Amino acid sequence: NMFDDLNKKNKFNQISLENILKDKNVVLTICNDKPSKGSKLFYKLALSNINKSIIFIHLGSRTYKSPILIKNNLLIIPHCGHNEIFKWLKICDLTVLLSTYLEGLAQVIPQSLSCSKPVIVFQNSGVKDCIIDNYNGFIYHPSTNLSEINDKLDSLFKSDNIKEIAENANKSSKF
Repeated sequence: NMFDDLNKKNKFNQISLENILKDKNVVLTICNDKPSKGSKLFYKLALSNINKSIIFIHLGSRTYKSPILIKNNLLIIPHCGHNEIFKWLKICDLTVLLSTYLEGLAQVIPQSLSCSKPVIVFQNSGVKDCIIDNYNGFIYHPSTNLSEINDKLDSLFKSDNIKEIAENANKSSKF
């Protein structure tokens, strides 16, 4: 069971990962803790979202050495290897990358698409090489108010639109 493997690897003890994620829509970001990579914005996004059916997961923290659950909707997971990344991608519904760092094409974008996961990103170099706005993901200007992104998440999860966008993510990963 994938949850058993992740529970052991991340030393979840009081509550299992499966229980944390039960009946939740999972929004994942994969990045380190540098502010330019967007982790702090991701935390603000999570903590400002009032939809109890969404959990936000930050994978790749170098600040936290063991998993921490904050306010029941933000799970922070320490840095891990490539093999672990794909396990987390399998259990999420979509990924978010709020990076303001000019880096070319962030690996998390094609990794997400290859797992049929739509991506919400800030405009950045390389983004338009993989993301077609409103087709396989959503591109926002870095000055976008986080409430607009939370509204998009809420509407995606309330409709079946997320399934269509996920199918498009899968199709576009084949290019």
